[in-house]
Amino acid sequence: MEISLLKGVHISSKTHKTSILIAHNEVSTLLNLLENTLQTKFLILNTNLGLEIYYYSNKNLSSFITNSLLLITSKKKHDLNNYRIQSFTSEEKLFNGMQQSIKKLTSTPLSFRCYTQNLFKQLNDNYDSKKDIIEELFFIWKQLLSTLCLTEISTNNFNQFINSIEEFKRTSKFDPILKILITDAINSIRQN
Repeated sequence: MEISLLKGVHISSKTHKTSILIAHNEVSTLLNLLENTLQTKFLILNTNLGLEIYYYSNKNLSSFITNSLLLITSKKKHDLNNYRIQSFTSEEKLFNGMQQSIKKLTSTPLSFRCYTQNLFKQLNDNYDSKKDIIEELFFIWKQLLSTLCLTEISTNNFNQFINSIEEFKRTSKFDPILKILITDAINSIRQN
């Protein structure tokens, strides 16, 4: 894997719930706080699994991101003990974290379906302004999907994920070149 400046922080609630961690307006507030303070582009995905926050930086910003979330949620009287926080400071760590999430998700089909639908809607909504981060995430997912295909985990759910990617490709704002790359990735996965 090549060295990348893409990093991520995944934050979820310690109490299992299938609803979003913070409201849509709080995501916008968190995004503005992070981007305006750090002068770095962030992508925040607010799904039923929690917050996935991606950014480019030479530095690990996970502590600042976590403290910013606590500031946003302070009226709920939440502290660090209410959250599971995973910091991914390299592409390899990000890949491994995503792999564990996908494996866990494939064991619960309904959560998996909700997650992928929500994820792809948010990626499409953010594509114009966060294209570089989203394209790198797709590159990582391509690697991840080919690895998962080789280990043959939960084939039905895995195929659902591929179908979700295909649907996303058909309905998204992505430029034609990225759509071709997604098609090629899906075709190579099916050949494994």
